[in-house]
Amino acid sequence: MVSRVGGEGGVVDLGRALMAVYVSLYKRPGVLVLTDKAFVLYDKQSLKRLLPVVGDALRILDEKAAAEISRLEGKELVKALKEHGFKPRSLLLYSDVRRVEIEKGLMGSIKLKIATTKEDVEFRLGTFPGGPSRDEQRSRLVSKLRELGIPVTERA
Repeated sequence: MVSRVGGEGGVVDLGRALMAVYVSLYKRPGVLVLTDKAFVLYDKQSLKRLLPVVGDALRILDEKAAAEISRLEGKELVKALKEHGFKPRSLLLYSDVRRVEIEKGLMGSIKLKIATTKEDVEFRLGTFPGGPSRDEQRSRLVSKLRELGIPVTERA
């Protein structure tokens, strides 16, 4: 099970981890985990990652870890997130999600837009040598979202 996250509203049970996709957050690697209750965004934040040379080396290691994690499911996924030091940063409960749009862009990029009752959140699916391709992640994501009953729109 995914651990709990504290926030403004106190402690929230994130539910069971189902799958993950590797996303890019403002040029930082992250992992978007789908649980049985919510989208949970995991990333790494530290001052070391802001340094010019050291930060670049750490970012590459973080990208590789995020790509490896995006292949996992269930308990293996939760264990790998902890081992690699990814921390939950935010969550979007499925009850707040109106729809998910997946749009293919230029040069093979894939944009993921989650429209909620409060705001729209955008991510770009990432890729790293040895990890799943963007298209592989997209197809896994679409099938899992449809399983969960979340409306998905795909655009070319």
